[in-house]
Amino acid sequence: MSGNNIKLFGRITAIAGCYDALTTQRPYKPAFSPFYALSIVAKETGDYDPDLLKTFIKMLGKIK
Repeated sequence: MSGNNIKLFGRITAIAGCYDALTTQRPYKPAFSPFYALSIVAKETGDYDPDLLKTFIKMLGKIK
């Protein structure tokens, strides 16, 4: 499945899950900085809904 064949919740969860995995410290790797994690996610343009990714980045910019 791809594109709009994937429900909205699934597309949102894919972005949030990847970001969380990259920014959370694991026993086998240190956590990446939020900026570096977003740069990794943004490079995977074919894997995520581009409009949702833009919204996710804007939302993170509003968090203090």
